[in-house]
Amino acid sequence: MTVDSKPQYVLPEALVHRNQELEEKVRNLTHALESRAVIDQAIGVIMAVRSCDSERAWTILSTASQRTNTKVREIASALTATAFGALPPETARPVRHALAIITSQPRRKPACLPDQDAGD
Repeated sequence: MTVDSKPQYVLPEALVHRNQELEEKVRNLTHALESRAVIDQAIGVIMAVRSCDSERAWTILSTASQRTNTKVREIASALTATAFGALPPETARPVRHALAIITSQPRRKPACLPDQDAGD
């Protein structure tokens, strides 16, 4: 070995494989965090439109997802885009269907609001 040459290190295959697994996990977690932000925004839109709490908004969103066989994050993304006036063409039909489901359900008074019918 000469003075200028660097030693060659060979990583065991198990370490290379573990590194790849961890890189994939980081990508998946990053995607999940990004998806969660969009889902939270969509829940906020539903809460505003339907005057409901976050639990009911999640139920509406997840039910729409199940009934249309569309991923929650896709509906959430399209719903938030729609709230700002843009609807991606590839999701227009399932989102319109999901919105129809949302708007066809009876409005519920949020649990945090007092009854207005109560005699004072």
